[in-house]
Amino acid sequence: MARKYKDTQSNIVPESFRWYIAHEKFDKAKYIITSIAKFNRNYDFNTAIDLRRPDSPTKLRYSLLNLFQTRTLVKVTLLLTLNWITLGVVVFGLLFGIQNLSGYLYLNTFLFSLTTIPSKAIATWLSHRTGRRKATSICFIVVGIAGLTGGVLQTLDVKYKDQFTTVLAIMANSSTSAAWGTVQTMTVELYPTVIRNIGFGMLSFIGGIGSVIGPQFVYLVHRCSRDSKENNLLD
Repeated sequence: MARKYKDTQSNIVPESFRWYIAHEKFDKAKYIITSIAKFNRNYDFNTAIDLRRPDSPTKLRYSLLNLFQTRTLVKVTLLLTLNWITLGVVVFGLLFGIQNLSGYLYLNTFLFSLTTIPSKAIATWLSHRTGRRKATSICFIVVGIAGLTGGVLQTLDVKYKDQFTTVLAIMANSSTSAAWGTVQTMTVELYPTVIRNIGFGMLSFIGGIGSVIGPQFVYLVHRCSRDSKENNLLD
């Protein structure tokens, strides 16, 4: 039964051809590569050269320094670092700022969680339709527009200002949740296999730093607002 399940699974999602090469199963690796090439209509490769197991007997060790080994890796690491820490700041800043929005706290929390479901589905569709970078850019643009519009609304005296601010906050939260998926997918795809786990782990740590910084902005705004009200009372 387990064997049958494994065969069915391999027909849907094939095993990594690198794994087959490492275990000297070159026929299966060649079949996967030619299938991918046929789908992509690309035959510009030589399986006799590409399907070779490295002759190096030594086992290489990799560290964080390998994330900055080449100019391309430096660019990839720095840009992904900016993405991860920005998402951490914005997501947790919004979550800790729910209590400052108009309406019922528990309803707002429920809507924040509910709207992330369709947003992630839309992000998945966009990433397959337009690519990872364009999908991520669209998510960040929506977050930026929602944030700037909400900031401008706070300076204006318009009707239903608080309700509009809540809607914009929910929109920004949905877009950041969608961006998490595309950014994590890009992280996995951009790093080479040997340093992929190292890069993902480091960026997860950096995203955690952003999640610590985000709530501090909320508390800073709350403190500045309270001090401003106290000063007005004293005047």
